[in-house]
Amino acid sequence: MFKFQAKQEIKDRYDVVIIGGGPAGVAAAIYAKRSGANTLIIDANKIGGNILNTWLVENYPGFKSISGQELGQKFKDQLLYLGVDILEHSPVRSVDLKAKKIETYDKTIFSSSIVLAMGIKSKKLGVPGEDRFFGKGVSTCAICDAPFYKNKIVAVVGGGDSAIKEGIFISDFSKKMYLIHRRDTFRAEQANIDRLKTKDNVEFILNSVVEEIYGDDQVQGVKIRNLITNQVTDLKIDGLFVFIGYSPNVEIVKGQVELKDDYIVTDQNYQTNIEGVFAAGDIRYGSFKQLINALSEGAIAGYNAAHYSQKFK
Repeated sequence: MFKFQAKQEIKDRYDVVIIGGGPAGVAAAIYAKRSGANTLIIDANKIGGNILNTWLVENYPGFKSISGQELGQKFKDQLLYLGVDILEHSPVRSVDLKAKKIETYDKTIFSSSIVLAMGIKSKKLGVPGEDRFFGKGVSTCAICDAPFYKNKIVAVVGGGDSAIKEGIFISDFSKKMYLIHRRDTFRAEQANIDRLKTKDNVEFILNSVVEEIYGDDQVQGVKIRNLITNQVTDLKIDGLFVFIGYSPNVEIVKGQVELKDDYIVTDQNYQTNIEGVFAAGDIRYGSFKQLINALSEGAIAGYNAAHYSQKFK
């Protein structure tokens, strides 16, 4: 069992600072620390990143299956065991990449090198009612909210891995689940598609999009348009889960680092166009957005960041 101290004192200067506590950031911190660098990892929420919102991880070597919450806790335990400093629930307000200066809301930190691993956030549908009912029937987190819809009627929007995999979990709670997808084919793993199709309480609404979300204090239904017939119909539901892709969290580095399609561009060493600034995981252009890949990229970025920082010692 890991042994670690409960409280850490965050210093003003580090060899390596990792911004983002998802899998890429965690791997970067592990490899930076093991390379001898004084290392800090910062996250606006909890260590684990988006993996915390995944009800079941089944493609991580060594585990037949493990919950995202449990895996996130194991990540944090290992960081603490290694002596990595952790700053959770502390959003980065601004960062000067050339000066290697990071500002949180209550701390100014300097570093010899930085690893950017802020990950991605869920995309929105951009339809009337979405913002109004977010948290009142509209959700992007199955593990957070699916239990609230036990024996109720819900809909899931999307056709990728997240929509299908989270749909399997959601359907275990709901009395009825609709899967709404704009095409008649899916981009998800076939094994998960086949699994969802075996569910008796799941109905597929294909070649269709959500045009509006309506209700009173809570979601009561959605208007759906068929893309082939152009017919608009009402669908009465109690909740709507949206899994239509992601966009990178690059707001704090825009204008400082090279981007392509809003993702951070790196070289083969995962260094950005700014010397001593690296990027890894889902935020990086061309990254294969899977857990195993994020860990690999983070490990290389953390290792290279640690060795870059040695020139300042």
